[in-house]
Amino acid sequence: MLPLQVQTVYQDLLQRVRSAPGVSIKGSTLKIEKGGRGYSIARIRIGDKVHEKSIGPDSAETRKKVEAAIREQTIHKAWDQENARLIAMLRSAGCLAPDQLTGKLLSALDRIGFFQSGGILGGTHAFRHYPLELGAVVPSSLYSMTGGVAIIAPSHIILAGDDGSPTARLSKLGRDLRTVFGLTGDDPQKWVIDGSIELEISSPVRRGGEATHRHAGVGERVQALRYLEYAFKDPIRAVSLYRSGISVTIPSPQRYALHKLLIAQLRKGEFLLKKQKDLNQAEWLILILAETRPYELWEAFDDLWTRGAKWRGVLKASLVERPEIDERLLAVEAQFGRVR
Repeated sequence: MLPLQVQTVYQDLLQRVRSAPGVSIKGSTLKIEKGGRGYSIARIRIGDKVHEKSIGPDSAETRKKVEAAIREQTIHKAWDQENARLIAMLRSAGCLAPDQLTGKLLSALDRIGFFQSGGILGGTHAFRHYPLELGAVVPSSLYSMTGGVAIIAPSHIILAGDDGSPTARLSKLGRDLRTVFGLTGDDPQKWVIDGSIELEISSPVRRGGEATHRHAGVGERVQALRYLEYAFKDPIRAVSLYRSGISVTIPSPQRYALHKLLIAQLRKGEFLLKKQKDLNQAEWLILILAETRPYELWEAFDDLWTRGAKWRGVLKASLVERPEIDERLLAVEAQFGRVR
């Protein structure tokens, strides 16, 4: 397990990020003169461009608003610096943190409101948050970096609107996006961000069973993945250790683990190597959860088992391959009630 001090620092960071102080006016404030009248404006850099936003004409009310904003920014700066100090402690202790390019992308997704709107981080980048969430040390073979970031768009998420789709909003923040898949036809779209990191959006399979569909809430064609709706029920918040912390949403560890047992059986051909990674991640999580969060694991297992014979058949195939997982699930059944 991770040292108690490390776990305490992360929990402190998590609470701080959840209660971030608000800032009513972002950017630097200054006075300008236009047409013989004074105005207050705010300037903020987004990407390589500086944007200006009017605060109001020079008046007692506007001055009061600016003074309040400066106080808020001072409080936020102190909050930001303390977060960065805690993150430096966690990184020096060997805790997993995203590389610079991934960190920038996660930060941009947070800024456009993807996670606040119900979006979820998936794949190995989500898995890399579980060691701190569970206070455990993870073997390096389970979290090897991938060349892409997978994000999940549940059916209820709404980000397409006046500000554009998520990718359009990322472009407005100065991220360079290039479409590399989904250029024609019904293929799911995939983008290369800043020339090096891939971004793909997934969503559950709809009733028609198509491999892709246009997600009205995000305004993009997304990849439809089987069993995905199970994974994003009851997600949790986590902090990605980049700069002063990025608040992200990830699947609960128990649902992530059991979902991996399902999708492992879908890996075919060139994706068979990913199957072993799926099973290894699931086994590591379930062995820990059976000790530290057995009821949560049992509850998620019970939910999966009630979803039908097809779901059970896929799960059983993975349990045959990993009897150690089956033993741990039997143990939580013995403690909380029979599922099978």
